[in-house]
Amino acid sequence: MDTSLIFGQVLGLTLFLFSAILLINKTAFKTAIRLHRSKALILLTGFLFSAVGIIIIVSHNIWELNWKGVITITGWLFLLEGLFRLLFIDLTIKIIKNLKSSIPIMISLYFSLIVGIYLILVTFF
Repeated sequence: MDTSLIFGQVLGLTLFLFSAILLINKTAFKTAIRLHRSKALILLTGFLFSAVGIIIIVSHNIWELNWKGVITITGWLFLLEGLFRLLFIDLTIKIIKNLKSSIPIMISLYFSLIVGIYLILVTFF
């Protein structure tokens, strides 16, 4: 099976499911926000985001103007997000604590949902 296809299917399903769950289940959403005030969780998610980003970048560094490029860009975004969390733990917590509204988080969840749906459509059908 093609590496791009596997990454597209896994990323598509993951982005879709995680985003949909957090958008639909308000308790899960509030819990996720509360948990992101923990330095340990910021550190753990920083390592996870960085690891997934590195795996995608090393094994799928394809720069095309199609769904394969979306996978590569997602890998780079994961790496950057992970490094930011690792390098700026206190700043990450401060940003989350100072959010006056959940609108920026909701926008990123809807964006992830749309990217997930797009990857599902192009890799499964």
